Amino acid sequence: MKRKAYERLNQRVARIRPTTLVVGIDIAKKRHAAQAVDFRGVVLNHRAHVFANSEKGFECFEAWIRDLQAEHGMDDVVVGLNHHPSPPLAPVGCAHGRSRSIREDRETHHTPTSLEP
Repeated sequence: MKRKAYERLNQRVARIRPTTLVVGIDIAKKRHAAQAVDFRGVVLNHRAHVFANSEKGFECFEAWIRDLQAEHGMDDVVVGLNHHPSPPLAPVGCAHGRSRSIREDRETHHTPTSLEP
């Protein structure tokens, strides 16, 4: 039996808690821009974090996420990507050693990572 779309969306939203850092990424070919908010949608960084589409760029992005988590006392991360044709993104580490992203097309996928918190 197929679940209704609103039920799947409600399940994803229910996973976001007060200790969840929500990061949205505008993906592009060479450089990406990320914005972080708390569970209520309050912006946590004053301007977008821009990083290169390279291994070093994603290492900087991960460090930026970890800094925000420490600064705001958050223990989980949800990364949302805008979904349009673009180069693939590298997995982004988050709590529990998994990468999680919610895409605009309302699908959720999990990718195991070897990144340590």
